Amino acid sequence: MAVIPLSGKPLEGARPSPERLLSGARGGYFLSLALPRLAVGGGDPEAALSPLLVDALGLCDGVRVLRAGDRIIVEVARPKVRGGAARFDAVLGPLPVHLAAAALAASLGEDLRLEGWRREGGSLVATLRVVGGAGEG
Repeated sequence: MAVIPLSGKPLEGARPSPERLLSGARGGYFLSLALPRLAVGGGDPEAALSPLLVDALGLCDGVRVLRAGDRIIVEVARPKVRGGAARFDAVLGPLPVHLAAAALAASLGEDLRLEGWRREGGSLVATLRVVGGAGEG
């Protein structure tokens, strides 16, 4: 299970809970997320993202993932979040794209960089680049 602080700062005493998505600790609130770890070079990234973004969080109607070499394209179909904070979008991308990238990096065990995103019809399309193994740099 992963602890994702909503303030962006580590929280003292934060313990993930499989029963709760949103929890609190001294200093703020955090999300508790559990993701399956995909085998390197295998597995299905859509199978890891869809239960989180579509079923658990209800942020979109679907997720598609395409990997070619060190690039990963993620399409978030019909996002449900409207009017996100401009500063958040400018720095981290729209919330569904940001969470998809973070979840994908965690389940693949690789560091990913968001190269860019765009609106395409009713979807958000993000381009990510693999920059190394998690924690290598």
